[in-house]
Amino acid sequence: MLHFENITENIMRLKVPFENIYTAVFLVKTDDGMMLIDAAAGERDVNEVILPALLECTALDEIKYLLCTHLHGDHGGGIRFLLPHLKNAKVAAASRRAIELYGEENVQIIRDGDILMSLEVLHLPGHSADAVAVLDRRTMTLISGDAVQLYGITRYGCGVGMPDAYRNSLMRLYELPLAMIVASHEYYPLGSTASCDGVKRYIAEAINAFDRVSAFALSHKDIGDAVAIAAAFTEQARSGEPEMPSLQASTVRAIIEK
Repeated sequence: MLHFENITENIMRLKVPFENIYTAVFLVKTDDGMMLIDAAAGERDVNEVILPALLECTALDEIKYLLCTHLHGDHGGGIRFLLPHLKNAKVAAASRRAIELYGEENVQIIRDGDILMSLEVLHLPGHSADAVAVLDRRTMTLISGDAVQLYGITRYGCGVGMPDAYRNSLMRLYELPLAMIVASHEYYPLGSTASCDGVKRYIAEAINAFDRVSAFALSHKDIGDAVAIAAAFTEQARSGEPEMPSLQASTVRAIIEK
């Protein structure tokens, strides 16, 4: 059985297996109850991993929000299976598509700067239009979801659908006085967490990674389509960095077609 682990006094993380990696689910304690962040990929994740781990930590009726950092399948796929167990919780999401999926009565649409149970929502578009992070100002810890990609992970390398917005989101984070950042995956090359002075390095590495990918894509448009450019980047990068994730063709396409 998998268990939640402490990240800070008020934040716990559960590493839910996803393919040969994991997607994190977070449980955050506040004076007004609990917030659960993300719900992994599906029914099996909910029944075999998330619910047993939750029941070790809290009464389910203490969970007041199930916040989705974005509606990609590995983060939001389990919501419809988990929500019936959370009798006092609303789904909090930035995309209005959540209303279509879970019903208007079950959803609260969130926007940049919203405060939910003392936790601040940051809208950080780039990876997706609806990407949000959660800032716990008690410890200045940011749960970033997929908003800070670095070079990505395994075959999910640097997934960016909105290039300009992504870089702007990273620059915004760089200026914040964050004490810790915790991502949803073990992104290459710095992993999932950074603290103290390492936070600036983590975000700067994400900016540098995206600038490197962008520069390569724009300077190699003559070699073919986005698939060919992505493959060429991955091959070249792996000659010196064998663990470099595979660059996504969709990211290249977004860069060269913007």
